[in-house]
Amino acid sequence: MYILCVSDYLIQDINEIDIYNCFQLNQANTPNVGSESYKNFEELIINADYKLCIKNTTVIAFAICFAYKKKTIAYLNSVNHKNFKELNKMVNNFLYVDRIVVDENYRHLGLGSELYKKIIKYGISQNYTSVTAEINYLPIKNDISFNFHKKHGFEEIATKKYSKEYEVSFQKCNIN
Repeated sequence: MYILCVSDYLIQDINEIDIYNCFQLNQANTPNVGSESYKNFEELIINADYKLCIKNTTVIAFAICFAYKKKTIAYLNSVNHKNFKELNKMVNNFLYVDRIVVDENYRHLGLGSELYKKIIKYGISQNYTSVTAEINYLPIKNDISFNFHKKHGFEEIATKKYSKEYEVSFQKCNIN
C-alpha cells in the first residue's frame, strides 16, 4: 500500500472506507466531472488500475486512472465508457485519468499537482508513453481543469461532441 505524508495531508490508495467520501466529493463537483450512481462510482474505483486520494480528516482530493491493457479495456467497454473508447482510437499505451477532483476549499495548495506527480511517476514505472484525460466543454466549459492540465503539459488532441449538451476535449501529455 502506497502512503506518503505531504505536510498536513496523507496521500494513499483509495480503500473501501474512502469510497463514499470520494463519491460525495465527486457529486459535489458535477457537472465538471461526471455524475455517477454510488454503485457505478464504486465499480469505477474497484476496477481502476491506479487510484489515489488525499486526506486530512476526510478525503479532500482524489484521482481515478485506467491503464491501456486488455482487462481494463474489456471492463470499460462493458460499461460503455465513451471517452475511453474514443481515446483508445487515438492513442496507444496510455494511462487515462478518468477523473481528478480537489475539494474547492483546498484548491491552489498544490494537491492536484501532487496527484499528477504520482500519476506520471506510476505511468513511467509501467512504461506507458502518455497520460490522457478529457475535459468538459459542455455542459459547462471547465476552465479550471483546462488551465490545470495545460500547466502540467497536456495538449488537446481532439474534441468530441456527443450531443448538443455534451462535448469534451481529449488531452494528452507525453511521459516516455
